[in-house]
Amino acid sequence: MTSQSDVDICVVSPASKTAQQRADLLGIIWQQVNADIYDVHLFEELSLYIQIDIIRNHEILFCDDVPALFEYFYFYRKLWADQEHKQSLQFT
Repeated sequence: MTSQSDVDICVVSPASKTAQQRADLLGIIWQQVNADIYDVHLFEELSLYIQIDIIRNHEILFCDDVPALFEYFYFYRKLWADQEHKQSLQFT
């Protein structure tokens, strides 16, 4: 990490269903963290490609129920598997 880099944090919040709930959550988080150091995103707002990268390479900082988190990720893994298969058909 250099003095120019930040720390990317992804918050997984399946309970935040609406855009307003997500905006409120981000507002609360951004009031608590130094934006010069931390770059905070909501998992549900990221592209599927980025979501899968997070699922594959994540480091859990805090989670009340890790098995439930992995169960939640299953839906996104399934979406990715379907999309990955379709993309491979386009290039053959």
